[in-house]
Amino acid sequence: MLIGKSKGWFDRWLTPRTTEVSFETGESEKTSPQEKTTAPEPDTMVVIDPIEGGDVTAAPDTSAPETTPAAPATTEAPQTTEAPETTEAPQTTAAPQTTEDEPQTSGSSERPTSGDGKKYVALTFDDGPDMRYTSSTKRILDILEQYGAKATFFTLASQLDYNGVADENTGETFAQRNAKLIKRASDLGMEIGTHTYNHKNLNTLSTEEIQKELYSAIEKVEAITGKEIQIMRPPYGNANQKVQDAINMPMIIWDVDSLDWESKDPDKIYSRVMSTVQPGSIILMHDIYNTTADGVALVVPALIEKGYTIVTVSELYRIYGKELQPHHVYMAPWYDD
Repeated sequence: MLIGKSKGWFDRWLTPRTTEVSFETGESEKTSPQEKTTAPEPDTMVVIDPIEGGDVTAAPDTSAPETTPAAPATTEAPQTTEAPETTEAPQTTAAPQTTEDEPQTSGSSERPTSGDGKKYVALTFDDGPDMRYTSSTKRILDILEQYGAKATFFTLASQLDYNGVADENTGETFAQRNAKLIKRASDLGMEIGTHTYNHKNLNTLSTEEIQKELYSAIEKVEAITGKEIQIMRPPYGNANQKVQDAINMPMIIWDVDSLDWESKDPDKIYSRVMSTVQPGSIILMHDIYNTTADGVALVVPALIEKGYTIVTVSELYRIYGKELQPHHVYMAPWYDD
C-alpha cells in the first residue's frame, strides 16, 4: 500500500532505532522546489576503512589526486551548474563537510560472500532524472536494458518540478519527460529509492523538516510508479543520530565512488570503478551527466565480462542473506555487520 497522509505515515518515520552508525554534520544546501535550477552542490563525507573496520578519518580534499585506487571512494559530489555540458574539464570547487566528532561504525574484516559462489554488484544513480539539457537517464536505461542489468535510482523529486518545454514539437515539459523516465525505470525492474526532495543536508534540519523532505518526495514519486519506496540515500551521505532516529527506512550509502561528478571523463569513470569494485560493492554514480552515461556504456559490459551480475541494492542484500532494517545506515553487504 502506498504512503498516505495518515497516522500510519507518522508511525513509519518515528520508530526508534538502536544502530550505532553515525555520520556528522556538513554544509547545507538551501533551495526550494521552485528555486532549484542547478545540480546539487558537491560534498564530502566520513571515510570508513572497510578493511580494518572501524578506523574513521575526515574525507580528503576532492581536488587532490587519488593516493590509493583500491580504497573505497568517499564523496558524493554532483556538479554545481546545470548548463549544457560543453567541456569535459573537471569541477573546480567543492563544499567540504565539517566534522565536529568523528563517528565510529562497526565493520567486519571477515568478508561475507553471496553464498552461491557468484559475484554480484549494485549500480546506483543519484540526483536524477535528467537535468534540463542532458539525456543521461534515458541512455543509462537503454544500456541497462540492453545487457539485462538492474540498478537502483535514488531520485530527486525536485527534478519533477520544472515545467519548461522539453520538446517543442509535442509541448512536453521537462517534468513530464522526467516522470516518464522514472516510470520506465520502474517498469524495467529497476529499484526506485528516494534522495529526498531538494537535496538538503539532513544533518542541519529539524526532525519535522527531515520528514517533510522525505514524505513530499516519496509521495510524488510513488504517484508515478504505483510502487512503495523502500530505501533512501541521504544527500551527501550525511545521516547523524538525529537523522537516523527520524527516518524509518534503511539508509544506503556506498563503498565505490565513480567520482563521475569530478572527472566528467568516461575513461576515468571506468578506471575508478573497475579498480575499486569487489563482490558485494555498491557503486555510486549520478544520472545527470552525459559523460556518466558514456562511462556506464564502458562499465556495464566490463563488469559482466569479469563475471559480475548487476542487481539492485535490495536484491544484493537479499543475496547476501542480510535484511535491511529501518533507522540503519548501510555501506555494502560485504562490509556491514
